Amino acid sequence: MLVAVLSMGMLYAGIALISIYDPVLMFIDRDIILSLSLVLVGVLFYSHTTQHRLRLIAVALSSVTGDIFLSIPLNKVGFYYSIGGPAYLDVLALTIGLLSALKIVVEINQAVHIKTQTNKGEMKNL
Repeated sequence: MLVAVLSMGMLYAGIALISIYDPVLMFIDRDIILSLSLVLVGVLFYSHTTQHRLRLIAVALSSVTGDIFLSIPLNKVGFYYSIGGPAYLDVLALTIGLLSALKIVVEINQAVHIKTQTNKGEMKNL
């Protein structure tokens, strides 16, 4: 869990720093890129469908960690950056919404798969 949280936190801080120092590379909104990358890495670390709660906890903790990692170099340069500001909450809400939508899609897929599955020995009429 610690490795996942720290690596996703560094990813969050790295993408945010790139968006500040070189905004030309950000062809999509910063919040969307941050959210999609956190969801993708969270799914890679916790790929099993029963680990949905761990995925949510890891994404929330890593976004806090990433916000702290982001504030360290910005404060040393002289920028004032408040940890947990409205931009952070926008990214966190979008990330949790994407994770919830992914969970709903997986549940619907499992329900449809169970309904269409044939019993052992049963043949479907085509």
